[in-house]
Amino acid sequence: MIQGIVVVGLTSFTLTFFLRYMNGPWDIFEHIRRWIKLSVPVISASGQIVTWKEDDEPDTLLPKIFVCFWCLTTWVTLIVTAVYIIIGYSSMMGLPFIWLASTGLSGFLHDRII
Repeated sequence: MIQGIVVVGLTSFTLTFFLRYMNGPWDIFEHIRRWIKLSVPVISASGQIVTWKEDDEPDTLLPKIFVCFWCLTTWVTLIVTAVYIIIGYSSMMGLPFIWLASTGLSGFLHDRII
């Protein structure tokens, strides 16, 4: 179970970080953000990501999820956990534990790194 939490947590953190902050190869993540009506993050003079510059106030669910790292990582972790269980590394009984613990790990990493 601990191995699942670590694998899912690190995978979720990486995917969430890419979706939220990186452009990715061929600007794939930038295209996803533009598709849901979010623009690129605002970078401060020191190189830190300060906030998101939104085209307009998000009024639908998907842009609101992308603005909040904790919200986005919760849903990304649920998808990664489901894939982890479908592949056969864990049983359905472990879904809530792996999902919630991995979400916490991903958020913790974000708070410590960013």
